[in-house]
Amino acid sequence: MNFIKQTLIMITIIFIVLLYCKLIKFNDSKTKINYKENYFIIFSIVIFICMVSSTIYLIIIKNYFSEVYKNNKIVFMLFAQLLILLPMLIHIFYNGEKINTIGITSENFLKSLILGVLLIGVYYLMKLKLYGNRETNITIYNLMYFLIVGIGEEILWRGYAQNRLIYKFGKLRGLLLTALIFSVIHIPQRIIILGLDLKGVIMSIFFIMPISITLGYIAYKTKNIITSSILHTIADLI
Repeated sequence: MNFIKQTLIMITIIFIVLLYCKLIKFNDSKTKINYKENYFIIFSIVIFICMVSSTIYLIIIKNYFSEVYKNNKIVFMLFAQLLILLPMLIHIFYNGEKINTIGITSENFLKSLILGVLLIGVYYLMKLKLYGNRETNITIYNLMYFLIVGIGEEILWRGYAQNRLIYKFGKLRGLLLTALIFSVIHIPQRIIILGLDLKGVIMSIFFIMPISITLGYIAYKTKNIITSSILHTIADLI
């Protein structure tokens, strides 16, 4: 039953994103990537390091710091995100690229923020309707935790990875490839932390893939990670 409710919420949110992007015109500035010889090889290595670092972090938390982690989630996640993003930051600054190439920009700021606030309102009202008051309460602690996760992952995947994959392979293939990789890298988290079986992992990927495509689409349209970070946080809260 919860899966049906979660799916209904996400379908509604995806519909609103698509409708908003259809009705609102965004500035379509081009992201300048300093694409040099061997650039994509280095990019692939950076992504691989980030994926491995994320998995190692999960294993360490699970086996050595699980009890401490429960009471210090925000500190642990903030440290993890900074550590995971470090290879990416080294790459872009070493290559002379600006932070707008990873989605940190004021481009379409107000339009993105309005959409983000709209999605928050829709999420809250739908959860209130489907789950009732008891399940609608969101603590500041949980909100901050998932916001850190959302911003960190959006910088890496929609800002860094997607912009470069689109530059390399084109819009459609870049979006789909980013969504696929993003879905697959969540498998260790589902197994190590959540303890899901094969069926649970497959259902989880089935749920993540359309969300990931939507996150990629809105980041591509707005040229920033504002709305995608908000939507990512909502998806994690669901």
